[in-house]
Amino acid sequence: MRRRTFLMTLVGTVCCPPFARSQPSLRIVGVLGSASPASYGSYMNGFFLGLRAAGFIEGRDIKVQQRWADGNYDRVREMAADLASRRPSVIFASGNPAAIELKKLTSTIPVVFTIGLDPVKYAFAANMNRPAGNMTGTLLYSSDLIIKRMEMLKEMNPSASRFAFLVNPKNPNVDDDTQALKAAILKLQGSILIAHASSDGEIEAAFDRMKEDKVDAAIISPDAYFADRSEKIVALAARDRLPTIYDRRISASAGGLIAFGPSFIDAYHRAGILVGRVLKGEKPADLPVELPTKFELVVNLKTAKSLGLQVPQSILARADEVIE
Repeated sequence: MRRRTFLMTLVGTVCCPPFARSQPSLRIVGVLGSASPASYGSYMNGFFLGLRAAGFIEGRDIKVQQRWADGNYDRVREMAADLASRRPSVIFASGNPAAIELKKLTSTIPVVFTIGLDPVKYAFAANMNRPAGNMTGTLLYSSDLIIKRMEMLKEMNPSASRFAFLVNPKNPNVDDDTQALKAAILKLQGSILIAHASSDGEIEAAFDRMKEDKVDAAIISPDAYFADRSEKIVALAARDRLPTIYDRRISASAGGLIAFGPSFIDAYHRAGILVGRVLKGEKPADLPVELPTKFELVVNLKTAKSLGLQVPQSILARADEVIE
């Protein structure tokens, strides 16, 4: 009898090892995105590589639940509430609307963001070095970058004096960027048309207005909605033979004239590392908000040639990529 009991216990141990019975459930990492997963796929690859560098792999250590608004900012609030109800260990906020809605929703769930806003002005952090609340992250923001893009466009097209600035009125950063750009263009004794768009029809109408207004060049403001529609915007600029500068590499790769801005992949990679640090027990309040550290300048020579523009050597020498 004792021998039979021993054998049954041994079989049970082999078939159902202790670790299988006591394996803990995976911790939840939420992802709330303002754009679409398609256009932000390469950036999110950087994010997951950052998580991996911090020691966390989806399916092994964590369960990642993603919600993407596809550029429809009105959906972000509902998605934020849904993610919060899942009791995540941390939420990654991709984009300005996502961070703003999470700021309104919770002061207890840790949030790591990648945004294009001043985090102190918008009360995400008490200061850059010690945020003091439940939020920290990486930045893609600087109004100086808007001015730099305009200067590059002027350098490529010296005769330009009338500029257009395409903005999404639903982006909270619009006023800061517009004021900075207006001040910079006044110094060049130029003028600017502010064109608003938050739908496909409004984007087309904005380019029609630029054509009617006879603008010489256009600047596309950094915005997730515009990023999702980069091919459409590039096509409209090509249709109107309008020299245009963008904020990210994908637009130049799609045929845009020039793109300059922070590396989104790098920013998302560092955000993934920050999420990993939070999962290990560090508090967002103690993790400094990180400024952009890597920038990308991409020039499309084929597009420049079609516009009859000669790209200055000063720009080519600084370019990270030249598309021919």
